[in-house]
Amino acid sequence: MFDNDNIRNSIKYSGYLFENDLVPCYFLYGLSDSPAFKSYYRGFVHELEEHLKIPFKGIVKHFLIRMPYMESAREISFFVEKFREAISIARDCYNEYRGIVIIEISSLWLENGINSNFSCLSSLIHEYKNNCYIVTAAGKIKDSVKNDITNTLKESAILIEIKSHIKESQNLSEIFSSTAADMGYVITSDAKTMIEKYLSEVCKYSGDIRQLIIQNLFQIDMTKKLSHSEKIITEADIAALPKRSEFNPGKNIIGFGPYIS
Repeated sequence: MFDNDNIRNSIKYSGYLFENDLVPCYFLYGLSDSPAFKSYYRGFVHELEEHLKIPFKGIVKHFLIRMPYMESAREISFFVEKFREAISIARDCYNEYRGIVIIEISSLWLENGINSNFSCLSSLIHEYKNNCYIVTAAGKIKDSVKNDITNTLKESAILIEIKSHIKESQNLSEIFSSTAADMGYVITSDAKTMIEKYLSEVCKYSGDIRQLIIQNLFQIDMTKKLSHSEKIITEADIAALPKRSEFNPGKNIIGFGPYIS
């Protein structure tokens, strides 16, 4: 879903920035607020956790905060308070939090453009400068708005832009179907409809969608082999997959949003 070489080169660059007391901030944006885009940046976060060479401090390596659209001083104060509270919770018994902070900005910032209130994010990044930041923006974004966002973030960090190339038409069922085809499976039309609904729901409770798809197909494949069945995925196979209630996020909520597992 992304070029691992390019991603890992950017992660090495982030490590270099840390060594020189600079703040790396990724701006990750894409055309669609689809589950596939969320999977894209979840996969990126896992890459970052695995390959970023910094001394992590805190009870978790990363957490997520949602940044709502703000039009008043009261709304700014509330967001800043929640941000600091999230840092404090993640820090736990350590003298500071050092890790990856993900800020998921509201689509209203993209639709309306940023106002002066957006600069509070730059101030917070400067205040907590021992972290790596990822600012995500899902949805259509004008060049002028993107430039305003990136220029503001550059006030307190070294910005690294990453554009998701996932198209709006690329949905989760297509990812599932192509992976299944690589394994030699054919999917019935009814099963395709069912898997799209299934994946759209459970991806909210799981981590990297690619891992989830592989697990699902492995389960189907094992069942087929044990029963000596044909390599055809039907509605019955999808119905046998784990339900939403069987997924446990396993993490608590910090700030405006849940951890990404």
